[in-house]
Amino acid sequence: MGDRLRARNEYPDLILTSPALRARCTAELFANACGYSPEMIVEEAELYFSSTRSIEGIIVNQDDRYRSLMLVFHNPDITQLVNSIDAAIRIDNIPTCGMVKLVSDIDRWRDWSVSNTRFEYFDTPKRISV
Repeated sequence: MGDRLRARNEYPDLILTSPALRARCTAELFANACGYSPEMIVEEAELYFSSTRSIEGIIVNQDDRYRSLMLVFHNPDITQLVNSIDAAIRIDNIPTCGMVKLVSDIDRWRDWSVSNTRFEYFDTPKRISV
C-alpha cells in the first residue's frame, strides 16, 4: 500500500499513529515507502480507540506548517470518521492497511471540519489496480 501511495505521488507532511504496535508498524511501512525515517512518525494516544469527535480534535489541533496528514488508527473509528464525511459514500469496513484520502481546502487546521472535507478515494490491499 505504501508503494501505491508513492505511485500516486502522495507524501504526507506528517504521519500520526495510534501507539498500538500494529498501527505503529503500519505507519513505519508507509513512512519507509515514502522515504521517511521512523522519527517522522508521531504517536498520538488519542488515536487508540477514540470517538470521531476526538479524532476531529486531533486534526484541528495540528501545526499549520503541515499541509497534509496521514492518520493511522483503528476500526470502528476510521470507518465511522470516513462515513461522516459524505452521506453519499458508505463504506462498511476499512480493512487493515486500507487507505482513504480526504481533501479539505483550508488554510488552517483549526478550520477543518467534516462539512468542508470531501472524499477522494478508498483503496485496499486486495484491490488489483490503483
